[in-house]
Amino acid sequence: MKAGYRIMTALALGICFSGTVWAAELTITADSLVYNGDSDVAQATGDVVITRDGATLTGATGEYSFADGTATLTGGIHYTKDDTTLTAASLTAYADESLLANGNVQAQAGDRVLTGDTVHYDPAAAHGTVTGSAYVSMPGTELWAREIDAYLEEIRLIGTGGIHLINSEHGLNATSDSVVYTQTPGGDDGHAVLSGNARVNQNGNELTGPQLDIYPARRSAETTGRSTLIIRS
Repeated sequence: MKAGYRIMTALALGICFSGTVWAAELTITADSLVYNGDSDVAQATGDVVITRDGATLTGATGEYSFADGTATLTGGIHYTKDDTTLTAASLTAYADESLLANGNVQAQAGDRVLTGDTVHYDPAAAHGTVTGSAYVSMPGTELWAREIDAYLEEIRLIGTGGIHLINSEHGLNATSDSVVYTQTPGGDDGHAVLSGNARVNQNGNELTGPQLDIYPARRSAETTGRSTLIIRS
């Protein structure tokens, strides 16, 4: 009888033990593992390490549902796969490889960074939703908001609540109630549509209005509604 089969049999009998469980592309390592055959869930405690399809997840405690392929971990979470890393207080990793992280989440995919209270990230779509003290950055551009819907591959950021947008390369500092920011990957054609109490300062010149259409590289803007322009340079 193979070792892997013996371990899985022990789990099916509901035996508590220390060690590793593995099956196909999945391994679970912890100080203690308990398997519930009725719920088809393995519960792990103590330096938990789960690896699956090239991803590694670590935490203090966790469980894995064999029925739906969902892993849930709590306590000092660290996730890595390819060029994506994530730390958080708790994490649920679904069978489709999407992630739901909570508690001081810090995520990085290549040169894109997402932080917030909660991050729901789908690596396959390069799409993340950040809520609570949301922040997204990429080379040259940073965005703070209450919530950000971030499409990282195509570079499209949709922010709502307490917007603060910075493009350091072109001296842009903007605030508003909401924003849609787009840019061609690798390009210098950033475009921001700021709505609600919009205010833009670029290299000392200031523009305010209910809605501002901004092209930082071109230093151009279009306004909607009653607006004010102040030229200082």
